Amino acid sequence: DIYSAGLLYHLSDRFRLALAVEQQNWQDLEDKLDRDTIKDQANVALKDIVVPRIGAEWTVNDSLILTAGAAWQESPLESIQTPDVNYLDSDKIIAGVGSSLIIQNPPILAYPLRLDFGYQFQKLEERDFELTTTRPGVANPYEVVTADGDVHVFSGSITLKF
Repeated sequence: DIYSAGLLYHLSDRFRLALAVEQQNWQDLEDKLDRDTIKDQANVALKDIVVPRIGAEWTVNDSLILTAGAAWQESPLESIQTPDVNYLDSDKIIAGVGSSLIIQNPPILAYPLRLDFGYQFQKLEERDFELTTTRPGVANPYEVVTADGDVHVFSGSITLKF
């Protein structure tokens, strides 16, 4: 289950600031994993997390909107071991920027055309995990791995009304 609450501040006609908090109830998933047919998923220990977010939107003019936002998301994995399944997840810092270009009178179309572009950066914090197995004769942990890195996401969309 995911629950969200947020506040939107209209600082002016053209500038808005938003604050949000999202509650993700990962512990509710443990009951479902207990009944799952995938081997040993029931051994995964999860915790509920809270994800704070902040964002801003600036309407520059009738044709251009700029957006930016940031969030911090803690990993719901409680343990550094998930036998046989070996899930890996890290805390992450997320930042994004975007823009919307609205073409009011595009050729051939009766309604405005909207072009949206966005970029998101995620910094995964370093976290070590112990890979383990329930297979007999294998020493545990059989390997220690580190999860970390950067994620770059580029997106775009075209919106047509008809």
